[in-house]
Amino acid sequence: MPRDINQVKKILRETDNGKIRCIWTGVRLSARYHIDHAVPFSLWQNNNLWNLVPVKASINLSKSDKIPSPKLIDESSDRIKEVWRLYSGKFGTQFEEEIYEGLGTGLDNNMDDAIHALMNKSEYLIEKRGFQKFEPR
Repeated sequence: MPRDINQVKKILRETDNGKIRCIWTGVRLSARYHIDHAVPFSLWQNNNLWNLVPVKASINLSKSDKIPSPKLIDESSDRIKEVWRLYSGKFGTQFEEEIYEGLGTGLDNNMDDAIHALMNKSEYLIEKRGFQKFEPR
């Protein structure tokens, strides 16, 4: 699968009027932010929309191929949902299908089910598969 994230960059650029925040830290992003694969591309080779989140460049470089901890996902859930709502509004059915395919759940319960599914996936990858946990300092 190609590593094409241009459609997400385009949507974020169209929306970015100082409101885009780093998913993992909450810091307002300048125009030079990165798109992070929440579950690393090297692990899953997944460019599904739900997996692509805006982050501060230095955070993305320090995260690298680490897995965001369930605690970090929980603490970042409002920012994740904000980006997911944007994607859902712009991509509609494609986003819904990809979140179901990747996380095994829909957008019910104010996206809480999808957040919990991402937390469970993270916990599995860290605790059972031995991948390194990411929590920004």
